Amino acid sequence: MRRGEILNLQWKDVSFTKGIITVRDTKNHETRYIPLNPKVAETLQGLPRSISRGKDQSYVFVKPDGEGVKSIRNGFEGAVRRANLGKHIRFHDLRHTFASHLVMKGVDLRTVAKLLGHKDIRITMRYVHLAPDHLQSAVSVLNFAPEKKKVS
Repeated sequence: MRRGEILNLQWKDVSFTKGIITVRDTKNHETRYIPLNPKVAETLQGLPRSISRGKDQSYVFVKPDGEGVKSIRNGFEGAVRRANLGKHIRFHDLRHTFASHLVMKGVDLRTVAKLLGHKDIRITMRYVHLAPDHLQSAVSVLNFAPEKKKVS
């Protein structure tokens, strides 16, 4: 999900029973459905449901005062620093990593595009960065050696 989609995520759009997140406020103005993997579901279920001024907050990510989170810059930069990832990591890079890992695991580009909310597959191609060893293993599946004839 894009940063804005995450920050605007509301509990009504998270269905643990169906295993789906509904993303309503997308960049291309079309509703998108994202399946929850077990780790994401577990993480979201572990989040406290914030109650402020006597009513349940609608947003998934809220500050201690109950207001919706508007920025994650400080928290993200701190996490990058603690993980020793360098200074040039942006939150949006997580989308690139997600797409690349899906492709390296054999997920087709149309499915990756749908998950990312891209209408045009060419946009998805900009996100996909394959590691050289993965490219090598891809071409290694081809074996042009002549097949040995069976002797009967």
